Amino acid sequence: MRNLVLLTILILLAGAGYIGFSVLTFEPDIPQHYSLSLKTLGNTLDADNDDQGALSNQNEKIKDEIIVLLKGGISKYDKNWVNPPVQVTTISSTLTTSIKKGVLPVFYPTSNFSSSNLSSVQSYKPLIPVSPMIEQVSETLGEAVISEVRCSDPTSGFILGDTGDNMLACDQPTRTDVRFYMSGPGNDTIDARGNAIIDGGAGNDKIKSGPELTLIYVEPNFGLDSIQMSCDHSKISLTDQNMLDILPWNYEFVHFIIFDPRISKKDVSIIDNKIKHNVTGDQIVMNQNCFNIVFLSDK
Repeated sequence: MRNLVLLTILILLAGAGYIGFSVLTFEPDIPQHYSLSLKTLGNTLDADNDDQGALSNQNEKIKDEIIVLLKGGISKYDKNWVNPPVQVTTISSTLTTSIKKGVLPVFYPTSNFSSSNLSSVQSYKPLIPVSPMIEQVSETLGEAVISEVRCSDPTSGFILGDTGDNMLACDQPTRTDVRFYMSGPGNDTIDARGNAIIDGGAGNDKIKSGPELTLIYVEPNFGLDSIQMSCDHSKISLTDQNMLDILPWNYEFVHFIIFDPRISKKDVSIIDNKIKHNVTGDQIVMNQNCFNIVFLSDK
């Protein structure tokens, strides 16, 4: 048992040390992706090793493998999110920082369930944009008009709206990468296909997504939003079992609703399929709740 505790502590320290944040900054009530499960470690502990404070050779190997995986994953975020469109700079920076702190996982079960294989997730990897290609609303349209953007190319990585009412849609698959949808303060409709990161901004928004990986980012004054989510395959079912053995998925679902650091957890109530901000009255209503809900605020 002491070997188990020691190994888990060393892994947490190693991962957080590389990333540059103290383990003390972790939220205690948020699942930590960097810890090993008892089931995973049970077969790797050396029961005959009575040397207190020492790890068996096999446990040392597991720790080294985890560190290598985390380093490789973080380097991909630093490389692929280095120059995002200006509209998403703040959000991408916030997500990356949260991943480095361990508040959000480094690796995600990305897939395209529209492919011929509908039974399992295809990959377990960092969130990498399909490409830097941007599609956005026309500058000539007035804010009184619903500005529509439908992606014309499967390599479109960012679908961006403006401050008016927007219709953002894409029926192109993403393979195992992600596509970023961001509207603004208007009353927007977002229809996403493939692995998606979605920010509807303020206003009363209608969001449709799934069954692929979906991360919905919620900013302050988010309005009265509705989410039509396909929750098929929302439970984890990965083909890459080797990586799962090293870094098990510690979340109930594949999908996430992520609250901006400016939104305090104490101000939000979650009852069944409804999330309500008790101060502003903003709320999110879901047809099905198959989301891990994460607050980035430390309050």
